[in-house]
Amino acid sequence: MGRSVTIEACKRLGIPSMDIPVDLPTPEVARLIPLEMARELMAVPLAIEEGILTVAMASPYDGEAVAALVESSGYEIFPVLSPLDQLEAALQRVEGLWYGDPCDQPSREE
Repeated sequence: MGRSVTIEACKRLGIPSMDIPVDLPTPEVARLIPLEMARELMAVPLAIEEGILTVAMASPYDGEAVAALVESSGYEIFPVLSPLDQLEAALQRVEGLWYGDPCDQPSREE
């Protein structure tokens, strides 16, 4: 399914789309979804607001995936569609947050 078709399908279903800010997720939020599950579902937790976890996904209309995220995180999920390239970049940031990748840490000037 092409990106424009996916966007149109999500609009019909009332699922919003968004770009993923480069400063998200925070380490605390990133760890709410197991890394393997995030990779498998192409899902990146972004933020918690009023007890609801916003998750950027490649397939936010996938009810089974959303249900798995609810079960795993313990939060109600607000799924949003995000571009695949941004999801891949965000998943790399999440991996760095899980494993403390030094490449993702700010450089220190001595």
